Amino acid sequence: MIKRHLDATLKQEQPITKEEMREIIDSIVYAEARAAKKRREEEQAQKEAEEKRMTLNKYIAMYTDQIESGARQTERGRNYAESTVKTVKLALDQFTKFQKETKRTYDFNDINMDFYYAYTAYLKKKKYSINTCGKFIKEIKAVMSAAESEGHHNNHLWRDKKFKGTRVEVDSIYLTKEDLDKMMAVDVSKLGLGHEQARDIFIEIETTKGGVAKKEKIEKWKLVHSHTARRTGATLMYLAGIDIYDIMKVTGHSSPKMLKKYIKADSLEVVRKLTDKYDYFR
Repeated sequence: MIKRHLDATLKQEQPITKEEMREIIDSIVYAEARAAKKRREEEQAQKEAEEKRMTLNKYIAMYTDQIESGARQTERGRNYAESTVKTVKLALDQFTKFQKETKRTYDFNDINMDFYYAYTAYLKKKKYSINTCGKFIKEIKAVMSAAESEGHHNNHLWRDKKFKGTRVEVDSIYLTKEDLDKMMAVDVSKLGLGHEQARDIFIEIETTKGGVAKKEKIEKWKLVHSHTARRTGATLMYLAGIDIYDIMKVTGHSSPKMLKKYIKADSLEVVRKLTDKYDYFR
């Protein structure tokens, strides 16, 4: 190859210098080494660019850290409530588990209807209620919206009207003042340590499991769980005539609409509340 190049050069009318001849030889001998070096440099540059690029999973990690630390705030410029932070982290943790189970890493452009169907099927398989599945989808949409507004992607497929978190009304309860009085009147001192504290600890039931709605008659005491305490407090404050915006300060709800959905008061008790407050109904 070197001889062929030199012969072609020597056939030219212009004389060739020793330096020019050395350059020709070097260009042939070291061409492969230079090409290999260039490939290594390009691969390194590509690797560094990929490490700097914001991905969906990197963004989720940053997003959760920021709402927990207060670096990212609500639209009203307030820190996220501790309960909200827990909800967000739980929802996004499910997304991480979904990726591990499916052995696939999702990025911004992968969040489309195919992902939606696969993810909701996964959540239903895990026996989450319709409302819980809806919350998990809502948090994915919140992340996609925030990342889009910050210029990290231009994927609009997640905005499809079918890509939504479904919600159904649940038959959760609250305790009346009479119920609370009865609970406080019970002598639990002989029932062992912790019973006095336990009677104030509750968690709300779900009406659906794995996407299947179920109806059954349950005694009221079986519906009393830890979340009932918060709902009871909000409902009794409402029935006592406390301003709904003051109740929101206690419960942490972001809007009167959300609080009203949370409050459980039947029509008879609402009428009683209005009767006590306004002479017109007396």
